[in-house]
Amino acid sequence: MGVERTLKELLTRYRWLNVAYGVLQHGPRALSRRCPANRSPDEIQPPPFFIIGAARSGNTLLRALLVGHSEISIPPESYVLGGIIRQWDRHNFQDWDVLVDSVIGEFESHPEFSTWEIDLAPARQALNALDPSDRSLARILDAIYRHYSAVKFPGFRIWGDKTPLNTERIFLIDRVFPAARYVHMLRDGRDAVSSAVKAGMFGGSVEGACRSWLLRTRNARQLGRRIGAGRYLELRYEDLVAEPRDAVVRVCVFLGVDFEEQMMAHDRAFGNMGDTQTLDHHARVGQAVTTESVGKWRDRLTADQARTVERFLHKDLSRLGYD
Repeated sequence: MGVERTLKELLTRYRWLNVAYGVLQHGPRALSRRCPANRSPDEIQPPPFFIIGAARSGNTLLRALLVGHSEISIPPESYVLGGIIRQWDRHNFQDWDVLVDSVIGEFESHPEFSTWEIDLAPARQALNALDPSDRSLARILDAIYRHYSAVKFPGFRIWGDKTPLNTERIFLIDRVFPAARYVHMLRDGRDAVSSAVKAGMFGGSVEGACRSWLLRTRNARQLGRRIGAGRYLELRYEDLVAEPRDAVVRVCVFLGVDFEEQMMAHDRAFGNMGDTQTLDHHARVGQAVTTESVGKWRDRLTADQARTVERFLHKDLSRLGYD
């Protein structure tokens, strides 16, 4: 398992390894007629945005607030972007219709895709009609998200994605969408870990939840340092629940949209989000925004669990100001 994970990490970080792997799989033809990940930094306009961060950090709450905006669309979690991009460098020499079918197939075959509640056949048809000069992985993904948005959020202008797992593959995603914006939902790791364990995530393992929080938090902040404040916004869960209106206004300014008062009625969006009513750990999203979960780790963690969290997270929590 460790060797497999290490290989995946190497293939994620180093694009040339994926290309080399493709040549080993398919021979010299894998180097010909390669379709790019994107045609230019400004290929997708307006650029998409991604809500990233550790599990149980308020990502879904922020999604519920943002989809109340008349111009914003965010589908249920996708889970597949990292794998699609990693595979792209190995197989993007194939015919365009094969590439389109492959990417759409990854979405459709995921067990949670049913929560999107759409048929991607129209997106496939539109993509197959694209002029060769417009073909890229960014175009395929954009078409999928735009089709979802047109069906579920007519009148949208900007699409986003809220999949915490993407934070583990965020540098791949940024290569495909080099103008994308990122909202990093940051939460006290002790609360995030205790909430994840309570929800049964990571097999109920405190250590597993700690490792995930560290990886995703460090990845997100490293991305932020690399791309700067113009494309990266760090939003603390504690600020979101304490002053939700102020926090949402900050995100609107960052995304370049006007704040709309209807965004604060997030409970009305709850039933139209696809996955919030099917997953128990999203149940609180439909309730009033409160600070009652801040510091809840003190009640949720046993003494042994608290010591484990302290051992894993102490240095990072201290650097982030969580004392």
